[in-house]
Amino acid sequence: MAMENNRFIGVGIDVGGTYTKLAAISDAGIVFAQSTVETLPGLGPMKFLDRLEAAVRLLKDSISRPVRAMGMGLAGDVDSRKGMLRCSPNMEPFTGFPFKRRLESRFQVPVSIENDATLAAWGGYVAELKRRPRNVVCLTLGTGIGGGVVVEGALYRGSTGTAGEIGHTIVEPDGEECSCGARGCLEAYAGSYGIVRTAKKFLAHREGLAAGSGRRRVVGSRNIVWRLCPDLSRLDARVLALAAQRGDWAARKTWGVAGYYLGIGIANAVMLFNPDVVLLTGGVSRAGRWFMGPLLRVVRTRPMGIPARHVRVRIAKTPNLGSLGAAAWALEERKIS
Repeated sequence: MAMENNRFIGVGIDVGGTYTKLAAISDAGIVFAQSTVETLPGLGPMKFLDRLEAAVRLLKDSISRPVRAMGMGLAGDVDSRKGMLRCSPNMEPFTGFPFKRRLESRFQVPVSIENDATLAAWGGYVAELKRRPRNVVCLTLGTGIGGGVVVEGALYRGSTGTAGEIGHTIVEPDGEECSCGARGCLEAYAGSYGIVRTAKKFLAHREGLAAGSGRRRVVGSRNIVWRLCPDLSRLDARVLALAAQRGDWAARKTWGVAGYYLGIGIANAVMLFNPDVVLLTGGVSRAGRWFMGPLLRVVRTRPMGIPARHVRVRIAKTPNLGSLGAAAWALEERKIS
């Protein structure tokens, strides 16, 4: 029976700006193999496809089982029917490239193409939550903020495939500029580039306090960020999490701001979708110790309290939900069709 439940294998591909992660899983959710290949989008989609084909064939050889379906997650606005990116700020060289057609031609299996955060949500639902809660919102916290929604056990994609873009909902009208071109998006405050921007403002303010009020000894003694990262052009969320752990005032204030705005974004999602779980994943989620308190204070103090008290906000423990979700969704679509 165990072998019967593992008869179908899907390969999932999560295309990131730097690395592309691959996973092979069964229809029973067993992970057989995982690997990573450099994306190098600047070299163009055909060279990427050649490297990807080699990586997929190595993955297939390692499991000695036939692959029945493949799924790919791409960052940006995805046309899932045509299997291509409509637009993407970080994947411009891949825009318009027919990934679905080319992959199906090379591997002779059905291929599903979706937004990467949408597939991470499905991965969270299947691999992390084991399909138990029926209504899930997933936020992928990284350079930007992606989102995906599962409603009554089904992936919700919307009329054009862009449902779940919670990172581009407005949390501060006329606020900071977002990478999408709008102002005040959640991503502009709680994506890693927004978090770094906030930190630099606090650091500049702290330096001004020290220079202008004779408080250099007091404030400068807490100057942990600069000791960890003397070149602020290289400042990132990982450094800010470490600085917060070591007691840096500016780093902790920064995470408080990120948590506050994440709370607003999640509170809005809770009122829209009434989920059982909001699942946080991605590299920035590992700093949850520093932003979960402010986040939950915002969510729990909403006047209409029943949905907010019902929902559980948790950080995913399962790594690589994007590639796992891509594989699981490819098998799901094969089953549905």
